[in-house]
Amino acid sequence: MARVTLGDRLEVLASSPHLPEGRRQFAASLLAHYQKRRSLTKGRRVWVDRLEAMVEEAKNRDPSEHEALVADIENVMTRVEPDGWSADFLASIRDQAKHAGARLSRRQQEIFDKIKSENTPEMVERRGRWAHEYQTHHRETAAVLATYYLTTGYWLDMARAIIDDAEYVPPMDKFQKMSQNKFAAKVLDAWRADPKYPVGTSVIRRDNAKAWGLGKGGMVLSTTEPIVSASAGCKRYKVLPYDAAEPIMVEERDVKLFRRPKVK
Repeated sequence: MARVTLGDRLEVLASSPHLPEGRRQFAASLLAHYQKRRSLTKGRRVWVDRLEAMVEEAKNRDPSEHEALVADIENVMTRVEPDGWSADFLASIRDQAKHAGARLSRRQQEIFDKIKSENTPEMVERRGRWAHEYQTHHRETAAVLATYYLTTGYWLDMARAIIDDAEYVPPMDKFQKMSQNKFAAKVLDAWRADPKYPVGTSVIRRDNAKAWGLGKGGMVLSTTEPIVSASAGCKRYKVLPYDAAEPIMVEERDVKLFRRPKVK
């Protein structure tokens, strides 16, 4: 009987239906290395035994175990966005379980559980109402945040779409992440806060502030200008300097009430 070589064993592993696609590709790479050098390094050699053990484990596993897992994954797949990352991930682990009968790794299971919890029937129903909810309740908030994010380098594609297309509706989960963080909270708090200096108020630059062009003070024309930073006092004003013909933009933190000297 001919001796079974490492090459023979790797050929079997590279085509085994009991290994996930990624493991079969790895076995194929080991086979290519072996065919080129007629040997494997110690670190590569140990993987031949490990892969064969994986095959034996899959062969001896109760089929109902991975069949139930496949059914669970496919059930969740019907509720995720078909062209998103989650759909690709679910398809990958479904094929892994379906074709190899393999259990999920701990990390794969964690990700699957997270996707599953975020795509319950109730969440799917809410996503179905999301477009109306967004246009009715979140459109203004989205525009405020989009203007801010365009200055930061984050969420750029979604921010541009929000500003450029009034009919655009961002994905619910992405909008929640964009709008429910500490930076967004500071921007929205400033946007919604009553202005410290209402329209018509005279203001002047604070010492060491950035509001250049207000050396002689100016009048507040608007208190609802787009916010571009997430700092205390970031509410923005349009101010017309007393010695200029064009208004400038200033942040609330950079100005103070201008009190004209009393005439004696």
